[in-house]
Amino acid sequence: MSDTRRRLSVLNTRPAEDADELSSALFELGFEVISEPLLTVRYSDTEPPSLDPYRAVVFTSRNGVRAFARASEERNALVFAVGDATSREAQTIGFKDVRSAAGNVEKLARLITGQLDPDAGPLLHVSATVSAGDLASRLNAVGFDVDKTVLYETKSSEQLSTRTISLFKNKMLDVVVLFSPRTARTFVGLLKQSEMLDVCSRLVVVCLSEAVAAELGNITGDKVLTATEPTLESMLQVFRNIEVGDLENG
Repeated sequence: MSDTRRRLSVLNTRPAEDADELSSALFELGFEVISEPLLTVRYSDTEPPSLDPYRAVVFTSRNGVRAFARASEERNALVFAVGDATSREAQTIGFKDVRSAAGNVEKLARLITGQLDPDAGPLLHVSATVSAGDLASRLNAVGFDVDKTVLYETKSSEQLSTRTISLFKNKMLDVVVLFSPRTARTFVGLLKQSEMLDVCSRLVVVCLSEAVAAELGNITGDKVLTATEPTLESMLQVFRNIEVGDLENG
């Protein structure tokens, strides 16, 4: 691993619950990592319904699994998960039959419709107050009944930390990583608030998907790198391919 690679610094914007996994992986690749969670997860005191009436439980994030684990001890249900990380989280808390869409909400809807009969029973979607992708509408359109239980919410940061602002102003950050459209919107909004949109011209921004990248508009020019699949491993592959040239002319 080159000395130049070791000097590159990454702003990790993941929520605290997920930040350590990414930071550790990037550190192993030789990057310096600074954590600045742009979303905060807040769990509710809501008690979810019994799983008995439901054909399956659907999780669209790891936070949904964590929220359910806090609120219920029931684990005897078929589970559909949006991705492999969410699937592993569900298995970790005790669910046995867990099926992963290995992708996004669109792929999750296809997985469910390909494996279940709408007449077999309703589905329970464990959700945040605001959820992306509108899974219920996709499934309702093909005859599924979907109940939603809201067990957590995510709050956007209202300002960047003093440390991060200083790092930006002193040109000590090279790469920013964004895992969701909401995180990207929050990032852009906080840069505007701090009157620092100009820093984007010299940053590489690594995005989980095209949907995330689209929220940046044109503020980063051509220095947006997008994972080929919405997975942590695909994101890490982007980082393995980052070269110093990606940061030049900034």
